[in-house]
Amino acid sequence: TNWDTDFPMTKVNDTTYESAVLELKAGQEFKVRQGASWDVNFGVDGPGGANFVVEKDGTYKVQLVWDGAETGTVTLIPVEG
Repeated sequence: TNWDTDFPMTKVNDTTYESAVLELKAGQEFKVRQGASWDVNFGVDGPGGANFVVEKDGTYKVQLVWDGAETGTVTLIPVEG
Protein backbone atom coordinates (compact mmCIF):
# COMPACT_ATOMS: atom_id res chain seq x y z
CA THR A 1 0.00 0.00 0.00
CA ASN A 2 3.00 2.29 -0.50
CA TRP A 3 3.47 2.69 3.28
CA ASP A 4 0.26 4.73 3.58
CA THR A 5 -1.97 2.14 5.27
CA ASP A 6 -1.84 0.70 8.77
CA PHE A 7 -3.17 -2.76 9.57
CA PRO A 8 -4.25 -2.98 13.22
CA MET A 9 -3.05 -5.82 15.41
CA THR A 10 -5.06 -7.54 18.14
CA LYS A 11 -3.59 -8.26 21.56
CA VAL A 12 -3.45 -12.05 22.04
CA ASN A 13 -1.84 -11.97 25.52
CA ASP A 14 0.43 -9.67 27.56
CA THR A 15 3.27 -9.79 25.02
CA THR A 16 1.78 -11.04 21.74
CA TYR A 17 -0.10 -9.16 19.03
CA GLU A 18 -1.40 -10.48 15.68
CA SER A 19 -2.77 -8.94 12.50
CA ALA A 20 -5.86 -10.09 10.68
CA VAL A 21 -5.24 -12.48 7.79
CA LEU A 22 -3.44 -10.65 4.97
CA GLU A 23 -2.88 -11.57 1.32
CA LEU A 24 0.77 -10.78 0.61
CA LYS A 25 2.81 -11.05 -2.59
CA ALA A 26 6.45 -12.02 -2.97
CA GLY A 27 8.65 -8.94 -2.87
CA GLN A 28 6.28 -6.81 -0.78
CA GLU A 29 7.95 -5.11 2.17
CA PHE A 30 6.62 -4.22 5.60
CA LYS A 31 7.49 -3.20 9.15
CA VAL A 32 5.54 -3.24 12.39
CA ARG A 33 5.13 0.06 14.18
CA GLN A 34 3.42 1.21 17.35
CA GLY A 35 0.61 3.73 17.47
CA ALA A 36 0.76 4.87 13.81
CA SER A 37 4.16 6.43 14.53
CA TRP A 38 7.66 5.41 13.42
CA ASP A 39 9.12 6.25 16.86
CA VAL A 40 8.79 2.57 17.85
CA ASN A 41 9.10 0.17 14.91
CA PHE A 42 10.35 -3.36 14.35
CA GLY A 43 12.13 -4.71 11.31
CA VAL A 44 14.23 -7.74 10.42
CA ASP A 45 16.92 -7.06 13.02
CA GLY A 46 14.58 -5.86 15.76
CA PRO A 47 13.81 -2.25 16.70
CA GLY A 48 14.43 0.08 13.75
CA GLY A 49 15.72 -2.80 11.60
CA ALA A 50 15.48 -3.26 7.86
CA ASN A 51 12.14 -3.93 6.15
CA PHE A 52 10.77 -7.45 6.05
CA VAL A 53 10.47 -8.80 2.50
CA VAL A 54 7.76 -11.37 1.75
CA GLU A 55 9.43 -14.38 0.11
CA LYS A 56 6.38 -16.18 -1.31
CA ASP A 57 2.84 -15.18 -2.36
CA GLY A 58 0.40 -16.32 0.29
CA THR A 59 -2.02 -15.70 3.10
CA TYR A 60 -0.38 -14.72 6.37
CA LYS A 61 -0.78 -13.24 9.84
CA VAL A 62 1.90 -10.93 11.16
CA GLN A 63 2.77 -11.65 14.80
CA LEU A 64 4.67 -9.35 17.15
CA VAL A 65 6.04 -10.60 20.45
CA TRP A 66 7.07 -7.46 22.34
CA ASP A 67 8.28 -6.87 25.89
CA GLY A 68 6.82 -3.34 25.88
CA ALA A 69 10.25 -1.74 25.76
CA GLU A 70 13.22 -2.51 23.53
CA THR A 71 12.81 -6.15 22.53
CA GLY A 72 10.40 -7.27 19.82
CA THR A 73 10.26 -10.18 17.41
CA VAL A 74 8.11 -10.19 14.28
CA THR A 75 7.08 -13.44 12.58
CA LEU A 76 5.17 -13.95 9.34
CA ILE A 77 2.84 -16.93 9.96
CA PRO A 78 1.38 -18.75 6.92
CA VAL A 79 -2.38 -19.32 7.14
CA GLU A 80 -3.71 -22.38 5.36
CA GLY A 81 -6.80 -21.80 3.20
